[in-house]
Amino acid sequence: MSELYYALLLKDVGATSNTVDICERMGMEEQLCRLALRVFDWTKLTWPQIRFVFRHAFRGKSFPSRLKHILRLLQNRRLVWQSARQRAVTSELIARKFGRSEATIDAIRCVDERWDGSGGPAGMKESEIPLMAQTCAIAQTLESLDTILGRDEAVRIIEDRAGTWFDPGLVALVVIMHQEGTLWNGADTPDLMQEVLSRDPEPGKIACGYDVFENICSAFADMIDAKSHYTFMHSQNVAVFTEAIARQMHLSEEKITSLRRAALLHDIGMLGISNSILDKEGPLTEQQWVAVREHPRHTYDLLRKVRGFEDVARIARDHHERLDGSGYPQGLTAEDIDLPTRILSVADVYDAVCSPRAYRNNLEPETVLQIMEKLTPHQLDVDCVAALKRILEQAKHYSIAP
Repeated sequence: MSELYYALLLKDVGATSNTVDICERMGMEEQLCRLALRVFDWTKLTWPQIRFVFRHAFRGKSFPSRLKHILRLLQNRRLVWQSARQRAVTSELIARKFGRSEATIDAIRCVDERWDGSGGPAGMKESEIPLMAQTCAIAQTLESLDTILGRDEAVRIIEDRAGTWFDPGLVALVVIMHQEGTLWNGADTPDLMQEVLSRDPEPGKIACGYDVFENICSAFADMIDAKSHYTFMHSQNVAVFTEAIARQMHLSEEKITSLRRAALLHDIGMLGISNSILDKEGPLTEQQWVAVREHPRHTYDLLRKVRGFEDVARIARDHHERLDGSGYPQGLTAEDIDLPTRILSVADVYDAVCSPRAYRNNLEPETVLQIMEKLTPHQLDVDCVAALKRILEQAKHYSIAP
């Protein structure tokens, strides 16, 4: 039960890695893509599926182009396999950083396999698919169907897919539990997160040593960085530069540890931002900028729930604040921005400006430093920028990270 519990919590940790590809193939927002993959059987056509695609897919294109893309999408019988392949590989790599068992990792890897062999990434069938993976697959499909069709219809569709998508024995159990009224116990609680946390079968078993905690922070950074082509390795790079600057400025080991964790997790709120915004070519609309500027608040709301992470959450939230008050989300000024936050801000700006974007190629470090010096001292801390410059000068050449 403990292995299943963590398989359910971690089954989608690699889903961000195939977001760009799936959104391009399906021409929809990420949430709609995930919903459509779980709800519809893409090996055949149904009227609800066709209606859904015509309502949501490729809406920004001209009608002839849109029709061409939609027909190609509806004819793609390998869509589930294409979606599952990269998600499975990335989910496995990240789940290992959480220190989970092989049984849990097997379930995560195989959650998109189907009873009749039409799933992915390996095309397993029947008893080849781990029981925990089959259980996760039924659970996530029930949840998605309930979202758009309601619970009675969700169970009816699950029953229809017995022997194709799902193990007939597990489907029979779902039907019985639904009839008995026990299937959805706890799903309507106002505080769903707390309900889920309370159901941990072995709550005292999690090891929280230094190395384990570092691996967990690194795993979340991998999830964040997989969100977009333009965020690849960003959190890890920012953590490296943040720690190097902090050591240049002689911070204590305790503060360096908290600061490194804040750097790894500073963009976790980005997971809630649509890829249509992150990967957009050209300027964002005002509404899109509002969504982007809210990501530090989302980061703070997530991290402050972790016991002992109060300082990490605050530093991560404030990494877009600027000394002259021009930053966000709170518009803090110099007297309210401490040294650790200033260090993270400088490291974040450096890597963000270095990295390529949809509208430009990557910039050389010398050019980036020139840009940052123009922002100093009114926005960025002069001592932190000077420390970064020393670090880069001490390297054999600018392309080597500290």
